[in-house]
Amino acid sequence: ARRRRARRSVELACALVSSGGRLLLARRSSRGLLGGLWDLPSAEVGPGEVARDALRRLLAAGLAGRGAIEVGPEVAAVRRTLTHRELDLRAYRCRCRGRWRLEGARSEVRWAGRASLARLAISSATRALLERAGWDQRPRRRRK
Repeated sequence: ARRRRARRSVELACALVSSGGRLLLARRSSRGLLGGLWDLPSAEVGPGEVARDALRRLLAAGLAGRGAIEVGPEVAAVRRTLTHRELDLRAYRCRCRGRWRLEGARSEVRWAGRASLARLAISSATRALLERAGWDQRPRRRRK
């Protein structure tokens, strides 16, 4: 019988950036982990690296020109087991001022309100993270 490869642990620090009731999302490269799906801008945290520092670098690279960046507290966490990976997603509330453009594989970004969150292709792990952070992806009904 073939032996299975050991699962690799992957920690992703995710930026929860909101403005006017909308969240900043980035589309993943079509290749690789969760390819082609929309999710929160995220950075893989290397061994011995501080998650907030990894996120600060990602956000600094994503802002066109000079923008103010504040990486706040962790607000939600989710763990998922995939075939070859143990995913640990941690969301940090972030505030940024400036125009967005994420470089490289994460170049497509958009702002999404609750209604559009429900329609976008988002991984179940990210949906669970958003729900724990208070973004349940269901449009709020207006009271009459």
